[in-house]
Amino acid sequence: MRGVLGTIFLTIIIAVYIASFLVAKLPFLEVKMYIVVGVREDERRVLEDYLALLGRKIVFLPEKMIFNELNKKFGNRFKYINVDREFTREGVLINLSFERRKPVAIVKVGEGVYLIDKEGVVFIDSIPPNLPIIRVKDLNELKSVGNKVLRIATLADDVAILPDKVIVQKNKTKYILPKIELIGERELKVLEYVIHQNFDANTIDLRYKNFILLR
Repeated sequence: MRGVLGTIFLTIIIAVYIASFLVAKLPFLEVKMYIVVGVREDERRVLEDYLALLGRKIVFLPEKMIFNELNKKFGNRFKYINVDREFTREGVLINLSFERRKPVAIVKVGEGVYLIDKEGVVFIDSIPPNLPIIRVKDLNELKSVGNKVLRIATLADDVAILPDKVIVQKNKTKYILPKIELIGERELKVLEYVIHQNFDANTIDLRYKNFILLR
């Protein structure tokens, strides 16, 4: 009896596999056309190679899997990738819509250059001009203090995270803050205040209760 049930079960599995294979070969499940929005010309080759590798599997793959695989190839630069499939008698139209992350600062780790968005997500993309620069020892350090550093970066041109202090550059003035773990709301508000005051000084040390102006 057990042998008969095993044979029936195996037969069902084979039948399902064959049926799935035959369905996948149906002409109306062929990819007729890709319509792509949100990808630059220099990124198209990577996308085309990925789509060629997938073939008609893209008709069945979950959108999240496509997003994860593609975004890994593109350095996590897309916030989401929408995959819309339109089935017709002639084949499947695949609409791919890419939403790019918007950088708020440049991150420099040694020789490595990255971008970071307002959610604190680090990614790789073309470097736009006129963004503040955050300098850190490693990306793990950035993740642990991300929101704090982003607030500082919105006020400055350059932020360097050092073991014992944070150095902020705005125009020609250098601001010295305590080490990043000791920076709280008070220190951030003081920094914002002195930057807006635009004091005539080369260096302003904010590590003391009464900050020091060094002309």
